[in-house]
Amino acid sequence: MARKWAERGTSRPAHLPFIARLFRRKGLLLWLVFFLLYAATTARDVLPADSGEFQLTAAGWGIAHPPGYPLYTVVSALWVRLIPLGSVPFRANLLSAALAATTLLLTADAIRAWAVAWGASPQSTDTGGLAAALLLGSAATFWAQATTANIRMPTLLFTAWGFRALARYRNAGVPPAGERARSPRSIPPLLELAIVLGLGVGHHPSIIFVAAGWALYLLLIDPSLIVQPRRWWKAVPLAGLAWMLPQLYLPLRDSMPNVPLAPGNLATWQGFWGHVLARGFGGDMFAFATKTDLALRLPLLPTLFRLQFPPVFLMAIGLSWLWLLWRHHKLALALLLSWTLHTFVTITYRAPQTIEYLMPAYLPMVIAFGLGVSALDNLVQRHKLQITNYKLQFASYALRFTFYVLLLLRFATHYTDFSTLAADTSIRARVAPLLEAAPPDALILADWRWATPLWVLQDVEGANPSIEIAYVYPVAGQDYAAVWRARAEDAGSRPLFTTHSFAWDGWTLAPVGGGFRLYRRPLTSLPDALRFTPLEANLSTIRLLGYRLVGDVQPGRSLELQLAWQAVGPQDPAPSFTARLWDAEGALLAQADRALGSDTAENEVRFTNLTLQMPIDHCTDVVHLTVGGYTVKDGTFQELGTTTLPELTATCNFPKLPVTRFWPGLVLDGGPTLRGIDYDTHGDANATAYLHWCGPGPALTISAGEHRATVETLKWRECQTVRLPVPAAGKPQFTFARADGSAVHLRSLPLPAPAPNERYVPFGDELVLVDSRTTKRGRATILDLTWRAGRPIVDDYAVSARFLGPNGAWLAMHDIQPGLGALPTLKWVTRDGPILDPHPFNAIDRPTAVAISVYERFRLTPLPSPESDVLTFQIPKPR
Repeated sequence: MARKWAERGTSRPAHLPFIARLFRRKGLLLWLVFFLLYAATTARDVLPADSGEFQLTAAGWGIAHPPGYPLYTVVSALWVRLIPLGSVPFRANLLSAALAATTLLLTADAIRAWAVAWGASPQSTDTGGLAAALLLGSAATFWAQATTANIRMPTLLFTAWGFRALARYRNAGVPPAGERARSPRSIPPLLELAIVLGLGVGHHPSIIFVAAGWALYLLLIDPSLIVQPRRWWKAVPLAGLAWMLPQLYLPLRDSMPNVPLAPGNLATWQGFWGHVLARGFGGDMFAFATKTDLALRLPLLPTLFRLQFPPVFLMAIGLSWLWLLWRHHKLALALLLSWTLHTFVTITYRAPQTIEYLMPAYLPMVIAFGLGVSALDNLVQRHKLQITNYKLQFASYALRFTFYVLLLLRFATHYTDFSTLAADTSIRARVAPLLEAAPPDALILADWRWATPLWVLQDVEGANPSIEIAYVYPVAGQDYAAVWRARAEDAGSRPLFTTHSFAWDGWTLAPVGGGFRLYRRPLTSLPDALRFTPLEANLSTIRLLGYRLVGDVQPGRSLELQLAWQAVGPQDPAPSFTARLWDAEGALLAQADRALGSDTAENEVRFTNLTLQMPIDHCTDVVHLTVGGYTVKDGTFQELGTTTLPELTATCNFPKLPVTRFWPGLVLDGGPTLRGIDYDTHGDANATAYLHWCGPGPALTISAGEHRATVETLKWRECQTVRLPVPAAGKPQFTFARADGSAVHLRSLPLPAPAPNERYVPFGDELVLVDSRTTKRGRATILDLTWRAGRPIVDDYAVSARFLGPNGAWLAMHDIQPGLGALPTLKWVTRDGPILDPHPFNAIDRPTAVAISVYERFRLTPLPSPESDVLTFQIPKPR
């Protein structure tokens, strides 16, 4: 039957039931392909923050934070019980894969419906729908939400469903020629839209901003609708019923005992509406709608959208929108209204999930793109027999081929990153030791990010059910650190753990997993429960008692050395630790220092962490770690002694760092190949060159004057970045040789010279600072940093910019997650594109330099650059 319709050049009849049309053969294949793709990259373990909460509510029929998400809770709870695959956290995550595939199918179906109404051929309608599905399905944030438990994906599903209902309404009045009118057995499009609106707003109220575009479209294509209540009065109670029925879950479930995360007041009128309307978040809405804030946040939009869609596709979206405005202006205006309203509300909302809240704005963009592709394909198909210019035909096919290749390449690169994230178990590694170490009657004070996975392990897996896990929530008008301190003091004599590092007088913090055990000072012996590796070494007035190593001994990775020590004499002058990492030949690989202060009493036990950053370009199979102590008095260093820890085995997997200046080249006689070259300039005299190589190819020695770097033997798909100091003026002069000393030549264009203020600084293998510039936006002066991700990131980093005066005096500090908090490193998820990170400062203070540091926000662990924990450079002049 489908073949007969295709031969007649018509779409399937509009009267076919919704499910039958939706899951026709091509649609079912599309759904299965995307579901299997996302299922293969679905996170397999417990997750932090909101994702952990939704894993918990699915497992225990719980009640999520406001507005409650009752429909999602019920569906996810049923899903984890009906799908017998893997662990409960994995099943909860897997639901998003099914919702994502359905969202793409609804989006493609909406595009097909509009394209058919405008006279496009079946082939062209399918082409447009597929192109839109590929574009949206490969967006980094969409893919991320398709692999974790979250409420963003059902929000996007309702948005796509609403647009599809609009397309049905557009087609309902005038069915294609030769087809019957709509069967009374199918749901009228207006009632379908009402159901979607009720369910969608009940799930997440932000859908109302997208729905404003739906309302505009209805009024534009059917102006008489508003004055004919008989046509829409049924839709009003139906929307209310669709909203109300899922909400009944909240008071009913809240009135039952032992409900995870139940607030206990949802059976009351005030408690119910306070939860459903999320009144506690009311102050976040339009929090950044001021002129000053908009001047800072609106420039983030290109970064936010470029992370989802490559520039060539953003251009294609823009051209498609212009075409729609020309040929179908009613739909173009409706899409524009939905996009503008939701984008404005999102960018002015105070929350670190900006990039996720923005997701419904992607739908108008990809719908416009899909309709544009469908129209272009239909134009080519209609006129291909009349086109005698074969070059024009070839250009048309080449353009479409290029688009699909670019989209498929995105899937290939994203698949690698999301496979890495799917196998990540770092969340369990951080929280499980806290549960294992906690004795009975212990209290764990936790940030939201860590409270939810702790609850999942405790409630779902039965880990240490006797202890209490308490989320420390912010209190309006109070300093957050003070709230933590008060909660800790209220614990009395109970064993106390935290997931956040605070330097409190009267307390000692001992590292445990991803958190800390708190002891009242003074602690005079090292508790066995902390499981430190014993270490007996005397460093003058300091005695080392034990150590623990956390992290990987691998190029570009951080190795954290946790030391337990005891004061055995006066701590004046204040001592410091120095940890050094050496290769097998005795060359220094990394160093970290930490001052210990002078307030430690004799015989008191304290704990200190030092972070060593492995070089990105050097590795040996065995490394040695030494720990020493020293004091400084009147500018003179006094060594207190050194001890050597057991040797460590390294894994020599070099990171593939991002390239900002691609500069292809090939070393003759077997490779390797040069991907590109980047520079970090230091004033007018010196620079560091970063040369990015990939295999296959034998080992290569690169010389720049007296300095040398070695590219190890690289296999296919293996890469390595090496660095060498070079003059800042003029083109670099490199020579290349094999391991046996024989000279070889690099075939490429002449290598470029460093540019003034050029920036390329890796912070481990995770973040790379690739640009810094000063701009003026209105009255504000901004230091714009630009970052790129070296690999998928699982830690939440903050960037601290300390502005310094001519004499090095500290003038001001701007300390926040990247992108003014709108682009946390956790949301980067893939290695797509540059990340704008603005840091405003007061130009009246006339800072001349800035010190940049990156640190993990909870344990305050630094992520060092190649030089130290702090990167200092001159503030560039405004451009």
